[in-house]
Amino acid sequence: MKPAKIAKPMFRTPFAGTANDVIRLLDYLRFLHAEDASAQLAGHELGPSELWRGWSDDTFIGFSGDRLLLMSGHRFGWSELLPRPFRWPWQPKSDFSAKRESETFARNYPDFAMPGQHVPLWDYHPGAYLRFAEAYILSGKPKVGRMLEIGAGNCVHVAFRHLLQPEIRTVVIDLPASIPVGFLLLRLVGIDVALPNENIDAAVRFQLPHQSIGEGFDFAFNMSSFQEMTQKTVNGYLKLISGALDSGGTLQHVNMLEARHIPDNRVANYNMTGMILQSQMETLYHSAVAGFPVVNVLACKRTDRTE
Repeated sequence: MKPAKIAKPMFRTPFAGTANDVIRLLDYLRFLHAEDASAQLAGHELGPSELWRGWSDDTFIGFSGDRLLLMSGHRFGWSELLPRPFRWPWQPKSDFSAKRESETFARNYPDFAMPGQHVPLWDYHPGAYLRFAEAYILSGKPKVGRMLEIGAGNCVHVAFRHLLQPEIRTVVIDLPASIPVGFLLLRLVGIDVALPNENIDAAVRFQLPHQSIGEGFDFAFNMSSFQEMTQKTVNGYLKLISGALDSGGTLQHVNMLEARHIPDNRVANYNMTGMILQSQMETLYHSAVAGFPVVNVLACKRTDRTE
């Protein structure tokens, strides 16, 4: 045991969980240590980039009775920016405004009306909700059967679709530190979840990158995490997705046209072998709030009849 430091300003978010939620998360953390998951992923072809390891190292979950404290880069509706002993002049303060973001979204998608089922989801994570609403509109897939999501993070997209269509079955592949974030959001909105160490039936199953996911998916999704990977890892996931999708199944990904922090990570370099590109367009809302080009890409898996 020795002192440690936190390198990044992170958001601090308290939750009031049930005893069962707490026990399940503790069992998950024990599983990660028992399996030495970090070491397994360090050399895995789908393991985290150096960029992501920096975020992962400063992501924590703490326990106090039936309450949990999440510290992460995810800003929920009631999160507080973790106090720092000082702030350098070049470190910007968070200036998120739900009203301003809603107005920007409405200018681009004036016909969108938030479903009643989504009101709690908007309250819980307004910063992410509108980005996923745009992705939903651009997907052309109002309904899906079995979904695979890579790097779901806060799981707002998963919740968005499950609240509209509870019969969906979803597998989420994510890194160890991210899974509790998605678990907490999904439990808030009442969606059943299976953690990587659990052998239970649930609408949403979390898997680590080195665990098997099987096949039989008709829709695969990624937003903003391909841009945090090396090009080799992105192409590894695209190969996995191509193998997991049924013939004619759809892949949608929403990522920066050129990654800001990963050299040579460009959408133009993505290896789409086995897929047919259907469309690529710059997002209106996401690009506007990000301040740089973010593209929505749709592709379908080739069928045996496709030449």
